[in-house]
Amino acid sequence: MDAGGPVMEDEMPRMRCVAVVTICLYWWAGSVCGQTSLPLAPQAVSVHPAPEEDDATLHDVQLVGERHGWAVGDRGGVWKTTDGGKTWLFSKAPVECSLRSVCFLTDRIGWIAGGGIAPHARHHYGVVLATQDGGETWKSIGPTTLPYAVHVQFFDLDHGVCVCEPTARRPSGVLITEDGGTTWTNAEGVAPAGWRAAAFVDSSTGYVGGLRGEHAGVSAGSVRPRPLQNMGLSGIHALTTDSAGRRWMGGDGALLLMSETAGATWQDPVGALPGQLREFFDIRAIAAEGDMVWAAGSPGGVIWHSIDGGRSWEPLPTGDPTPISAIDFASPDRGCAVGPFGKILVTEDGGYHWTAARAGGRRLALLVLAPDSARTPLQLLTQTSGEQGYRSAVALTARRDVGPDGHLQTDIDLRLHDAVVAAGGCETEFDWRLPISLPGLDDDYDRLVEHFSQATDGKLPDVMLGRVVAQLRTYRPEVLVLDAPAGDGAAAGKLLNQAILFAVEQAADETRFADQIRWGGLQPWTVQKVFARLPTGDAGTVMLNPHTILPGRGMTVSLAADAAVSRLHASTEDPNERQGFRLIHNSAGPVDSAEFNRGLFSGLHLPAGGDARRAARIITQLNYDELEHRAQHQRNFAEWSRRALGNERAAAQLIAQLSDIVGNAPDEQAALQLADLAEQYKAAGRWQLAEDTSVQLVQRYPREPVAVDAMRWLLKLWTSQEMGWSRLQNFSYGENQVTVDGKVARENVERTRELLERPEGLERLREMADSPNSPLLIQPVGGDVTVAGRSGHREEEAGQWYEKASRLADALRRIDPVSFEQPDVQFTYAALLRHRREYERSDEIYRGFFNETDPLWQQTARGEVWALHGPVQSPKPVFRCRTTAAPPVLDGVLSDSCWQEAEEVYLEEAAAASDNSDQFIGSDRVTEDGSLVRRRNPDSERALVMLAHDEKYLYFAATVPRREGQRDAPVQLAGREHDADLTGFDRLSLQLDVDRDYATWYRFDVDSRGQTREACWINQAWNPAWYLAAQGDSRRWTIEAAIPLEALVPAAPGPRATWSIGISRIMPAEGVQSWTQPAGSVPRGEAMGLLRFE
Repeated sequence: MDAGGPVMEDEMPRMRCVAVVTICLYWWAGSVCGQTSLPLAPQAVSVHPAPEEDDATLHDVQLVGERHGWAVGDRGGVWKTTDGGKTWLFSKAPVECSLRSVCFLTDRIGWIAGGGIAPHARHHYGVVLATQDGGETWKSIGPTTLPYAVHVQFFDLDHGVCVCEPTARRPSGVLITEDGGTTWTNAEGVAPAGWRAAAFVDSSTGYVGGLRGEHAGVSAGSVRPRPLQNMGLSGIHALTTDSAGRRWMGGDGALLLMSETAGATWQDPVGALPGQLREFFDIRAIAAEGDMVWAAGSPGGVIWHSIDGGRSWEPLPTGDPTPISAIDFASPDRGCAVGPFGKILVTEDGGYHWTAARAGGRRLALLVLAPDSARTPLQLLTQTSGEQGYRSAVALTARRDVGPDGHLQTDIDLRLHDAVVAAGGCETEFDWRLPISLPGLDDDYDRLVEHFSQATDGKLPDVMLGRVVAQLRTYRPEVLVLDAPAGDGAAAGKLLNQAILFAVEQAADETRFADQIRWGGLQPWTVQKVFARLPTGDAGTVMLNPHTILPGRGMTVSLAADAAVSRLHASTEDPNERQGFRLIHNSAGPVDSAEFNRGLFSGLHLPAGGDARRAARIITQLNYDELEHRAQHQRNFAEWSRRALGNERAAAQLIAQLSDIVGNAPDEQAALQLADLAEQYKAAGRWQLAEDTSVQLVQRYPREPVAVDAMRWLLKLWTSQEMGWSRLQNFSYGENQVTVDGKVARENVERTRELLERPEGLERLREMADSPNSPLLIQPVGGDVTVAGRSGHREEEAGQWYEKASRLADALRRIDPVSFEQPDVQFTYAALLRHRREYERSDEIYRGFFNETDPLWQQTARGEVWALHGPVQSPKPVFRCRTTAAPPVLDGVLSDSCWQEAEEVYLEEAAAASDNSDQFIGSDRVTEDGSLVRRRNPDSERALVMLAHDEKYLYFAATVPRREGQRDAPVQLAGREHDADLTGFDRLSLQLDVDRDYATWYRFDVDSRGQTREACWINQAWNPAWYLAAQGDSRRWTIEAAIPLEALVPAAPGPRATWSIGISRIMPAEGVQSWTQPAGSVPRGEAMGLLRFE
């Protein structure tokens, strides 16, 4: 047993002597739904579902006539009935992704649609499939570049509509076809965020709604947003149209609206649902047949029914509290509802009695509550759910899709669900009422409580407790896992953890939140155990070892979990670190410490095939010895690379040993190991080593998903003039090569393995790290390694980078065209073409964004054409940086002549942004005569920024009014160092993109104390010498800085040279001001303005 706590292992005994065995375990086969090249065979496969397919969430259902119906959901599952819903047969669509929508015109002709998230590349992809034989066979239709589809609807064999996740190329999120789906054209307009509900009366007329309350009418092929009608934070999940032409809308907080004006106006129905439902009931599905209306959702224990068009409502119990995601009625009597765990309910009397046609009574074994998607323990789900079959779900206790940085999370529902399913979990939930909508709010506990209290009308304790209690009663988990917060950015987690144990107690008490029992069909529930996930490295009651072998997956926990982690985010945690979980609540009775070797569920009776656990699956011909060997190899590689990283010579020489170190590992494992090594080099600021490792990854394993991520990174690295110049200033690599003795390399690998198998081996390896006999070092037998200090031909080196980037771009276009078409890649590629003086090709890319694209990228493309060819008027705001003959005295007073002549730019909050609908972003713009037009308000308290330059320096000055509520700290210039911690302080951020690739830039941050932080793209260790003075009083703080141009570019910019520039002010827990909009605490290249030197 490892030190620091017992290890969570698979529940089976370890088998060491038998090479091939037959075992029975709980297994998830693993999906490949992230592949962007979808091998869509025309036929569906009628099979008995695997355990993970049997309980996959169903997202949509449609009944046709008296006998036929189809339900679709996760893992490419399609269920079909031909006897009116009594029995359902499973068939496998020729895709592995989530299917979100089904539409049949007859019992033979139909369509299904859905999508997924590509692992590592993390872009969406969509699928639309058609059948002409009732689902016996399916054929993919449309281009392979469709976005994630959430709704498909056809009206005849030719005319149809597909609602999808908006992208830069499909900005409205509504696609229309007139040829049966072979081609799809964009509806005009721009979606403010992703649509999640839709209803159409024909292919060009309908209505759509989204999770932030956005809703829009679609008319004559144009998406027209409607004014928000006091929607608050409620999202829209359901839309339908009845036979009388009335439209119905349902959403969070029991939101229920109707329209008799084709969506022009919406109002509450005459009869209102009980007000108590607003606290715990979210409508996710609506069906309407004449005056008959049914509204269902989460929890799903009661469906609300009206027989008079909404004038009155009655509750119809279903007998199953788990959510309902879709409902459909073929007649006023015969209906069907579907939801998580593969649940299908049917009724033959209009909903007064419901019968579980399949999967009734299922529930969770494990519920994870996390304040942020980044804290989702996907390795835990991979082992407990993906391998052992315990049903699990993840619930986010706060939302982050609103506010200045909300654009980063608008698709988090799709992304998190895809990741959880890839890990082996079943479902995801989101608390819509608690928004973390301001940068830095999660660092300030008191401000967060105040913010949440305002969002909940002063009922924060009841809302927080009530939502968790409802979730526990709805999903009925045995075990609850929450996040133990540590450090900055953990206020939401701390607040939740204070409430969670109270919620566990109250969920079991029938007198608490009794309205959930009376109106929601819920019953008290007792959670048996509560665990807190500890910070990385802390020992817990239960420890998860990432190197534990998962026989069902044929790999270790960390490798298996990568399919899930890489869909959700770029991981910031070491996948080879153990995770600890501390038991903080136990209702199951005392458990012997040895029992915890069995993991979270020790002492609990959860049999396979039961209500909380999948059926067992038979695995044959398992070579456990081979799996053990691979796991040992992974441990060795992780430890070797970690220790070698601390030694300069070893780090450089490790590249030459990759062939021997990776050995004969399977391609997926070897590729992930190289990617992990590259990430370690990046974190250490060793860019040449990171580059070399990434090149090895791409060359050896180009078809592995992680290689696509490496390609995109290399393309940006080699194209970026910021990264290129910063590297060329510090070191240069020539054509030297290092040659090592392969036999010695293999011997050293074996020596390391032997050391690590001994109890004292790790400590011994550390002691030997710097010794000449260390197995981490191999003396070269030929060539040399130059780490630093060698001069090189800078232009030649940059030219070689551009040449490699060009070849890499061609490879990326072939291997993953969807990734290549992403705007950040396209604009990087266009910048590369400009660097290579291929201006016609770069212009072609820019002009490709002129029409039917996201407005920000469209105007960025137009701005590039202006910068290159100089039309009279700039479509983007332009900051003119004037030259000065007399440099300023850096004293923070701003009385120098250069500031008297400089352009002045005021920073505004998003609400005060441009009031011209035809204007791009920002408050300034260049007119036909080249002068700068500015909307000034002398009385405002906006921050003011100025720039100037001479041949040596770029001068940057700002005066910032203090805001009530911001930390009032004095100027602290003494002892100032690079990369200070600016968390919690009012600060300015200047971004300079010198080559306008809109992907990489220099960043200079300075706060109200005069403390600074700088970075070059992802290189936080970039620390140029620059000079700053600061002053402050009770009303405002002022800074004045000089940045050496030689730190930014090889030569000073000449007249009319143009950079891209972003200037913003981050006011923690209050908001963001910026010269251009939209803006947040995370810079957006496409939202920046232009800097023109004079």
